[in-house]
Amino acid sequence: MSGAQLNEEIMKTIRDSSDTDKAVKDFVIALIYEEIKDPSKWTEIYKKKIDSFINAMEDK
Repeated sequence: MSGAQLNEEIMKTIRDSSDTDKAVKDFVIALIYEEIKDPSKWTEIYKKKIDSFINAMEDK
């Protein structure tokens, strides 16, 4: 881990947001967890996650 800290209040707000689509909510949470694990590679990680999210949305 990078030494960065996860803000639990932000995570709770995202999870509790009733007007956020589940797929979008899961996507944002996954990005946050990936960034906290290794902030130096976030652009590569985000691109992969975005591609995965787009593919999942197209399959719906």
